[in-house]
Amino acid sequence: MSYPLLRFVLLFNVLISSEGAITAISELTHHLGVRGQPEWDIFEGKSPEGESLQIEFESRRNEREFTLFIRQDDVKQEWTVTLNGRKLGSLFLMEADLTHSIAIPAGALRDGKNELEIRAKIPEDILIHQISIGDNSKENLLTAGPLTISVIDSSNAEALPARLTITDANGSLVPIFDFGDTHLATRPGIIYTGTGIARLKLFPGIYQLQATRGPEYERAHVSSWNPDSERSITLALNRAADTRGWVASDTHIHTFSLSRHGDALLRERILTIAGEGLELPVSTEHNVHADYQPTVEALGLGRYFTILPGNEVTTKKGHFNIFPVELTAKPPDPLQEDWPALLKQFRATPRVQIVTLNHPTDTHSGFTPFAATNLNLLTGKNLRGAFDFSFDAMELINSGAMRSDWMEPFRAWFGLLNRGYKITGVGASDSHDVSRFIVGQGRTYIRSDDFDVSRIDIPRACESLKAGHAVVSLGLFVEMTASETGRKSKSRRAGPGDLLSPATREMELKIRVDAPLASGSPVHLAIFANGALLRENIVQPTETFGSRSEITQRIARPAQDTYYVAIATIQTNPAPAWGLARPYQPSSGAWTPLLIGATNPIWVDADNDGKFSSPRFYAQRLVTTSRKAPSHLVSELAKFDYATATQTAELIYSAETIEPHSFDVFLRDSAPHVRRAFADYRATQSP
Repeated sequence: MSYPLLRFVLLFNVLISSEGAITAISELTHHLGVRGQPEWDIFEGKSPEGESLQIEFESRRNEREFTLFIRQDDVKQEWTVTLNGRKLGSLFLMEADLTHSIAIPAGALRDGKNELEIRAKIPEDILIHQISIGDNSKENLLTAGPLTISVIDSSNAEALPARLTITDANGSLVPIFDFGDTHLATRPGIIYTGTGIARLKLFPGIYQLQATRGPEYERAHVSSWNPDSERSITLALNRAADTRGWVASDTHIHTFSLSRHGDALLRERILTIAGEGLELPVSTEHNVHADYQPTVEALGLGRYFTILPGNEVTTKKGHFNIFPVELTAKPPDPLQEDWPALLKQFRATPRVQIVTLNHPTDTHSGFTPFAATNLNLLTGKNLRGAFDFSFDAMELINSGAMRSDWMEPFRAWFGLLNRGYKITGVGASDSHDVSRFIVGQGRTYIRSDDFDVSRIDIPRACESLKAGHAVVSLGLFVEMTASETGRKSKSRRAGPGDLLSPATREMELKIRVDAPLASGSPVHLAIFANGALLRENIVQPTETFGSRSEITQRIARPAQDTYYVAIATIQTNPAPAWGLARPYQPSSGAWTPLLIGATNPIWVDADNDGKFSSPRFYAQRLVTTSRKAPSHLVSELAKFDYATATQTAELIYSAETIEPHSFDVFLRDSAPHVRRAFADYRATQSP
């Protein structure tokens, strides 16, 4: 159903003066969208005024460039802005509350009646709070300045690349003029500085100013800043997360310059990488072996990170990141849709060590890699054919494409691990933008030498990542170690990716969560054993370090080989300075913003045979040894965990072994977790 255009007639006169007058042509808040189809729960019960907005106002012809200011909120789709039928531009693609500026060319306004229209191809729920016209260019209208903001490291007072966020009394991101400085990347309310210094102009007013540098630093801020009276200001950033021995990587990064999507130019991408504290960023442009290094050298920022060249191979049957790549080599064929053939091409590409499956539960070109029709999420069975999954890693966190149910990729990953795959979980941003989706917001910490981040050993870092020596981050850094208990224990400590062969009856798990962006907040911590929830706790931050939470858990040595994963969450959104984006392809109007951190598995060799045996391995052995004795199999399954029972159910019901109907009789008296596992498996087979 379509609705008539929303039309407002306002009779404001735009004043033309050399002093730079600004006149409001609408001071109402307009809710635009499709009636009866609220996009998010916050719009439930609210009726939008229409699917587009038309405003009529009186003016005189402009003989020079004017500026249109629109305060907007919750914009996700493209909304075109036209004046008298002439396209001026579009609303700024960002869900935050911000004031966007668009140039009005000379002669675009006319004497008498003028009409401004805001319209979208795909209407959504947005808010337009205020629309004004200034009678000069933005450069001349922003008269508070020049201002100088400096960001330094609190430990040594050295200048530090960073992200600056400036908001007004409404909490709205504000217009900024940056004098065209090529060491700055500027968007409404946001500046990335590569040198630690930003020179700018603003409207006169009172502002909130914040500096951030990724999730390892606490926010530095100034409240009630009046730039008319304080023309220079210094913010000191304090590094509060202990990531020594871990390299901060974003394995999925784009630019508009090379991928033609988003808004980050290559120069701006390098500035954002430095400003977010990434140390091993991976260039993954669509179907291009991208070389960022010349731009890094031109900007003089090579001391802050090591660029790892890669490629996002974008096909109609899934997106894969491969790295490192030989820049002169031929890229893989993106028209290939057969996964075994694709993987063969990936491995044949010179220098490639890592193949990552991107956003496995997202839909692109009508295909979802890990849809229920393609993968049994419970058991990790490939439903598209008999081929194995031979990629090295998969995205668990993609901060630019989060799911409404953010655990979806984790559950698929657990199913694959239980089947016997050794696949490393990674975090990435998939950022194409300067400010809308923050580069490095989703990231992976790789256990590697970080003494000199300008000269990271790429092959060794990739080897460590492939081995699972990594943790996943969306604002939190989580580290877990496992060890034996008891004074006589000689067992080494094991971290993510390591194998521990305990000799004692008990083990000790030590978990640390650093959360500088949510200092003082309690952490919800969950420990998973073979993909099943083992324990969960609410952990309070320590008194000494308010951004750190620590806990030690004693657990019994498992009866079978078991992997352990820790996942930490904090319910918060550090917006606007480091704001989280809403789900990319939402399945619900509800959204709870979370900071998330997760480890890769610690593999525990409970039977001390020097290797890790998966739940699938145990299931196959049980079924083989009990082929003619279903009652014995049911009895033995009680000694094993839920994951082993689900793998056993698949073997049974796929008619590979025991006749299923005769087997069901013995399930009636089985252990509760066995009955639940078989019921859950049967549910995956329902049409």
